Amino acid sequence: MIEHLMSDEELSKTLGYSRKTLETWRSRRIGPPWIKTGRRIFYDRRKVEAWLEARVCDPAKASA
Repeated sequence: MIEHLMSDEELSKTLGYSRKTLETWRSRRIGPPWIKTGRRIFYDRRKVEAWLEARVCDPAKASA
């Protein structure tokens, strides 16, 4: 599992959002699932990918 973890800094760079935005999402519980160990925050890449997939908007499937 450890090889699947990414820091909040890595996720910030990957998604193009600031670390502060990720912090806000965590406090509002609206972002991807995270793991907290001590003061450090990690994200499981697989769960981040699933979280992103759940937000895909397919215009072909949208009602007219």
